Amino acid sequence: MDYLDNNTKELKDYGWSGYVYLALLEYLKEKGIDLMKSSYDEISEYISKERESTFFIFTQEHKLKYLDKLKPENFDETELKDYCNDFFGADEDNAGQAMLDGIKLLYENIQYVTENSVILFEIS
Repeated sequence: MDYLDNNTKELKDYGWSGYVYLALLEYLKEKGIDLMKSSYDEISEYISKERESTFFIFTQEHKLKYLDKLKPENFDETELKDYCNDFFGADEDNAGQAMLDGIKLLYENIQYVTENSVILFEIS
């Protein structure tokens, strides 16, 4: 059996394209919320390579440092829409909602991180 299948709890899934998360994570990084780096970067890079997908590991450090900053009310949907459309060179009316939904999901899910657990976050 697969270790991840036996030792994980599945959290809420994102209903939009995973590509939106690429823009969202870059946007957040520009705002001082860098969820793409952790003390487990070597592991996430290994898993990404082996599973041929993009993985990040969210830790207790992320939770302590960024949880308050990730509150959905801190973000403007129009600004998110403009950023996402600029990022992809697109003109999608629902881009802001997709980005905001991503923030809401990050905010909700990162609360599950504890001192003894992490979130293995996949973008596919």
